[in-house]
Amino acid sequence: MKFMVCTYGDRDEFEYIHEVTALDAGFELQSYGLTGCQSPEAWEKRLRIHTTFRKNYPGPLAVHGPFIGIEYMHIDHILRKAVSQRMDLTFQAVIELNASRLILHTGFKQEVLMFDFFDKWVEGTAVFWREEISRYAEQGITVVMENTVESDPTVLIELHDRVNHDHFKLCLDVGHAALFSKLPIAAWIEKMGSRLVHLHIHDNLGRLDEHLPLGKGIIQFDAIFEALHHVVPDVTASLEVDSDKDTIIANLRKMIQRYKR
Repeated sequence: MKFMVCTYGDRDEFEYIHEVTALDAGFELQSYGLTGCQSPEAWEKRLRIHTTFRKNYPGPLAVHGPFIGIEYMHIDHILRKAVSQRMDLTFQAVIELNASRLILHTGFKQEVLMFDFFDKWVEGTAVFWREEISRYAEQGITVVMENTVESDPTVLIELHDRVNHDHFKLCLDVGHAALFSKLPIAAWIEKMGSRLVHLHIHDNLGRLDEHLPLGKGIIQFDAIFEALHHVVPDVTASLEVDSDKDTIIANLRKMIQRYKR
């Protein structure tokens, strides 16, 4: 099992580099989906900061791409064009940062079920990615789709299987699954099987997506990691905790010591 820590990559976080590297872990750079997408200037600023971070860190790197308002098969043709433009910028950023993995949300919303167009949604999204994935594959980059409000893994599995490409895989966010699903997280892992290559690890109290340190919420991590070791032992677990540096490093160290085999 491999380990990463999610970080915004801001300059005051550069001090993470030595400690994370010493733990034989990697980084997942974030905030393209929040602060980085609010203007062209914000995007460029985020990319410049991350480029500097990358110059100081040569190890394993993933990027969490934009997600607010991103729907790959949007029924509005103008919005589809906007998504394509944003994804062009995302591809360029991932190349510039020499990342091996891009994490994205599926774009699934409850309206897909409410208005009874799941088949249209999943096929339209698959069509987008069957065309899009080739340029990532040519650069050795794997695109990984993460659950958000899905109540079970069916949506992600269906999308994955329709795209059917070695560079298109799945991410399980355990905090999101704990909030929006009644299915045990170990069952998500069993159902996803070898499609699963990446996890976001954080805790919550079952009400909000709080990104708490491990052990501060209700999620039972022992059962999760036992399922991972059984089903997909080579998965990457990326710690996604909103806290101070010392707490993040302590959580990363604890996770590695307890669950690495």
